[in-house]
Amino acid sequence: MFTPTTTPLRALKGFCITAIAGLSLLSGCVEESAEPNTSPDAAVEQAEGSFEATFVSGHLGSYLGCPDEAANVPASGEQGPPAAGDCAPDEEGGCGGGNFNCSAAMLRLEIVNTGDVALHGFTADPLQIMMDPPLGAEVLAIVDADSGEAIEAIAPGESRQIRVEFRGISPNDGRGGAFNANSEGYPVQLVLDADEADPVPLTTPEVSPLPEIAT
Repeated sequence: MFTPTTTPLRALKGFCITAIAGLSLLSGCVEESAEPNTSPDAAVEQAEGSFEATFVSGHLGSYLGCPDEAANVPASGEQGPPAAGDCAPDEEGGCGGGNFNCSAAMLRLEIVNTGDVALHGFTADPLQIMMDPPLGAEVLAIVDADSGEAIEAIAPGESRQIRVEFRGISPNDGRGGAFNANSEGYPVQLVLDADEADPVPLTTPEVSPLPEIAT
């Protein structure tokens, strides 16, 4: 007749305690795997912003009617003698009823967002007119080239034209001759930047002053 073999209860308890201790030791040797950071802030940090900038067109403006608005006003802050074709401003600052020969210099640039994030906050610093020696010019505004309004976010893969407005060359720049519509043009060198991307240097072809408007 078959008689089943029984294990003493005390021995069974000892086996259970040993097995539990072994599992605890094994679990202590396994390193916890690092979970990826999937928060929105981390996604922004991991994304890369970049863009390309290409010259489209531009001019150095016209300051015959407002030389004090140009980049290189004489150090005294006073206007020099009128340049050829200039006029004496009237009480309203115009030239004979309209200050037609007063227009800021500008560059029209094509921006292509080649990165993974939208681009905001464009700046151009420094900006220099490459005469001899180079003339640093203050940037007045960077706007949408078509609407003239503030630039909305440029999405990844999107192309947009912007307009960089800056102070051009004064007709009384004190460099040995009046600067007017008949003067030669110069290239413009600038470093274009956006909040989410590295700066992009750009040197334009030669750009010229605007033609004089008879008043």
